[in-house]
Amino acid sequence: MDVELVVQDLEKRFGGVRAVDDLSFAVRGNELVGLIGPNGSGKTTTIDTICGLLRPSGGRISFQGRRVDHLPPYRRAEMGLGRTFQVTRVFRRMSVLQNLMVPAMATGETDRSRTETRAEEILEMLTLDHLGSENADSLSGGQRKLLELGRVLMLDPDLIFLDEPFAGVHPRLRGQIHSYIRRVHANGKAFVIVSHDMDSIFELCQRVIVMNEGRKIADGDPEAVRSEKAVIDAYLGEASEREQLEHVGSGEGPDA
Repeated sequence: MDVELVVQDLEKRFGGVRAVDDLSFAVRGNELVGLIGPNGSGKTTTIDTICGLLRPSGGRISFQGRRVDHLPPYRRAEMGLGRTFQVTRVFRRMSVLQNLMVPAMATGETDRSRTETRAEEILEMLTLDHLGSENADSLSGGQRKLLELGRVLMLDPDLIFLDEPFAGVHPRLRGQIHSYIRRVHANGKAFVIVSHDMDSIFELCQRVIVMNEGRKIADGDPEAVRSEKAVIDAYLGEASEREQLEHVGSGEGPDA
């Protein structure tokens, strides 16, 4: 089934603050989309609202042709929406393999052998198979990011939201996450990736959406978006990210 997410005139207010303001965009097919913007621009709030952790203040969200903004998070997950979080959480006293099995068991899967086989396959793909019997609290931050990606994949979603998947991750493990995303995307899954890591966004994504102060200010080809005046202006107060934006794809680093 082709993926179709349609967000129309989405709003999320906290008192008098509009964290998401009249936001519209769509994801169709197995797109690989980057969602970027300065700190406080509303990116995570957008994901939380689409996935059901927050109730929208206005607008509508449709997935696979069905309106979902009234549905609880677990129903949206059953329909094929998956996500990770900025701060990874693991079941510390359970093994890495058991951590992977939890999402499938929570959906009512009763065939433990089949679930364990699936988990072992994902661990191998993530190159974490040598850690399967270790307690999850022994993993590094980057390995926990990989584990969380694997747990999402256990649910076999059609569209996966990744919230800061590269934050605090060693460059070697970041490369593994890139490879993981490419492999899953090649198998027909769609992604929306929120990240401050501009190199990763512009290396991976076919399309980039930029938010600022809750509103969409750009949406399109990464190279065209990077040079838009509204995008450059939005990053003027974010020096480190502005430098990334200016140098990404140029072969230079911010200190070059």
